[in-house]
Amino acid sequence: MRGLLHDLRFVARRLRAAPMFAFFAVLTLGLGIGVTTATYSALHRAFWRPLGIPDNAQAFWVGTKSGARVPQPRSMSSPDLRDLRANQTAFVSVQATTTFPAALFANGRSALISGEAVTGGYFTALGLRPMRGRLLQQADDDPAAPPVAVVSERLWRTHFASDEQAIGRPVKVGGRVFVLAGVASPGFEGIVGRVPITDVWVPLSTAETVFYRLRGLASSANRNRTWLRVFGRLAPDRTAADAGAQLAALGAALDNSEPMGYRSGRETVKIPRAWTTVRVGERFNPLQDEMMRAMMLVPALILLIACTNLTNLVLSRGTSRAHEFAVRRALGCSRASLVRDQLLEVGVIATGGSLAGIATAYALLSMVDAMITSAYGFWPRLRIDLSLEPSVLVAVAGAALLALLVSGLIPALELTRAKRSRALGVDSPGSAPPRWRGRSNLIALQVAASIALFLVSSLFVRQIMSTEVAKSGMNLDRSALVNVPFDTARLDDAGARQAVARVLDELRRTPGVDRAAAAVLWDRPARSSSARIAPADGRPSPGTGDLIPMTGDGFAVLGLPLRAGRTFFDTDDAGAAAVTVINEGLALNFFGTRNAVGRTLPIHIVMDRGSSVPGAAVRALSVVGVVADTYDRRGQPESKIYVPYGQHFAAEVDFIARSTSVSDNALAMSMRNAVMKVAPEVPVGYAGPASIIEGFASTRTLRLMTIIAVSLASFALLLAMGGLYGVLMHVMTQRRRELGIRAALGADQTRIRNLVLKEGIRPVLEGSIIGLGGAGVMMLVSQPMFSKPVSAISPGYTILAVIPLVLAAAVACYLPARRASNVDPNVALREL
Repeated sequence: MRGLLHDLRFVARRLRAAPMFAFFAVLTLGLGIGVTTATYSALHRAFWRPLGIPDNAQAFWVGTKSGARVPQPRSMSSPDLRDLRANQTAFVSVQATTTFPAALFANGRSALISGEAVTGGYFTALGLRPMRGRLLQQADDDPAAPPVAVVSERLWRTHFASDEQAIGRPVKVGGRVFVLAGVASPGFEGIVGRVPITDVWVPLSTAETVFYRLRGLASSANRNRTWLRVFGRLAPDRTAADAGAQLAALGAALDNSEPMGYRSGRETVKIPRAWTTVRVGERFNPLQDEMMRAMMLVPALILLIACTNLTNLVLSRGTSRAHEFAVRRALGCSRASLVRDQLLEVGVIATGGSLAGIATAYALLSMVDAMITSAYGFWPRLRIDLSLEPSVLVAVAGAALLALLVSGLIPALELTRAKRSRALGVDSPGSAPPRWRGRSNLIALQVAASIALFLVSSLFVRQIMSTEVAKSGMNLDRSALVNVPFDTARLDDAGARQAVARVLDELRRTPGVDRAAAAVLWDRPARSSSARIAPADGRPSPGTGDLIPMTGDGFAVLGLPLRAGRTFFDTDDAGAAAVTVINEGLALNFFGTRNAVGRTLPIHIVMDRGSSVPGAAVRALSVVGVVADTYDRRGQPESKIYVPYGQHFAAEVDFIARSTSVSDNALAMSMRNAVMKVAPEVPVGYAGPASIIEGFASTRTLRLMTIIAVSLASFALLLAMGGLYGVLMHVMTQRRRELGIRAALGADQTRIRNLVLKEGIRPVLEGSIIGLGGAGVMMLVSQPMFSKPVSAISPGYTILAVIPLVLAAAVACYLPARRASNVDPNVALREL
């Protein structure tokens, strides 16, 4: 132990004697590990999170493939599940699950969670054990059994503060009281998808009571009502091929006896049950996988650049220590002791770099999390827990440490193998230039990697910037939106109407809120409503328009100017005459005039809250106002049919507000607090900028993606510049005596500087050529992944990538060359 402490003190003195080397080594390793770990941790959490199943190879989804390239199996009806269970022999257990959003109310707080209603053998089929309490069992699936729930370890930790006493206590899920039976094993957060992750599991027999959209499905005998995701655990003596063959035969038999289908005009279109298997956990989106593989290249190249920098630095330092090693060998120090000292120095650098890397990773993850929050606000269902992944940190640090050990061991073995007399004499630092070609190749590799990374990232940036996003026609500056799904708390329409009115009153009293309204704006498949305009008075129908329920102040909040007539009054409720406000484009297309006030718009609803409404009766709406047009992302005008919120009530409502005094994020948080004050048991689904209604291709999204892509590429470039500067400064400082000797032999200062610059910039130019070629190849290969063709090499980005590296190399070579050329030749000769 005393010997180790002595060696560590010696290493500390050596590093203090070379502060620039220690600084650049720790900085390079810390930045490389930090950026790589942060990037891979975020990707791991969002896309590569393991399912947490003990034996994933034996669990298979069962169902019809939804497409050739997307093999995700479709859902199944309750009668088909019963027949499958009764007739199959390939699986030891067949279970089902369905997802739902719901309100969780416990410990005096509400939260919007993602749940799964599962059959009783769900956890047993997956081979899972509880972390606390117990998991769901077959007996829990009995409708007469007391309702119990199981929560994920993450929810138990964040919402219940890991309270052991919470087990056995009642909690509200979807407005219904459940007893918390247990906590699932750590790392298991459902098998349906990566985002959103599952927070709670309840018995399938309670599905109809926790979310209104599941009502009537569990008891339905209609085989067209498909709503269950089915999976099974393969029997030990069966293969996936055996299971597939049996499933195909069972599906064909059911097709013959009780076919599935839907009406299309006068005919019934049959839907075949082409049942097959897909392993649980298999990714369903090949294009997304290709994109992820391309993204994996970015942090890998950053780590490669960092390791190359370190290798260059350690090799340069090892060469400069040749004379020191020879002196120590001459004084009796063993070769093993010298190698140990060199490796111990590398270990100290690795420890410092790893600690710096952890701090950098935490800082970067916090910064990205803050950027996402700033762009999108509070969004719990799609919230990604950006935390440092230990396995990623170990793998990245291990790769960097391996590079350090190799780069430290090679010069140690080489230098300690040299003859002492030679090292003490001819090869002393002051007599000959250090070996350069090997490090020149490493510098070229580093430059090539950084340029290739920067140019490949520029392709993503240019693809993002080439995506044309037209202005929506709305003015959403300083406006915020808070989505409140009252239906997740089992509020009936009467209770929800009262709650909406109370929230609106509270919002209008909230400081900073100038105007507030209720609407259904955020278009999603489960919420969208549309109406087909019926032909009337010989006028052809212009097609289908979006049906937008909204209160009167909504037009002012959205910045939609009124062109004619009026907006909605509070008296436009369910008992009043049916009225509407339409946009100018729809008025012109159907009525032939922009001023359609007083006209009658005949519609029949074809889609209401995500569900089709076949054969709906024609409704006559009186047009009371006309507002400005809105446009989709391609710049095409939309047909909007605005109706009073009181006449087309929806239990999931978007509260929108505008302010002239606070930012949109601050306004959203004030609105969220107001909702929680009025309705504490109802969760908030989203609270943030109202620009979310413009879709994910909004300006904020493009800005965020561009910032991240440019930041990674620019960081790699700066890392390469810093490493290049440090290596060349160290190498050229070693050549100070050599250059002084050249001056003593008659070389003028200009010639010496040009020689040094030429030798220093040559590997940069070589690496630039290699990097440009590699980037071109990678860009051509990755072009099929993008929606729009973009030129492989951009002259502007090429200049931004190459010129800074050439300048860094020039400065790193010029400064020591200038100092060396100014050395008095007599001083240089005396130092020999």
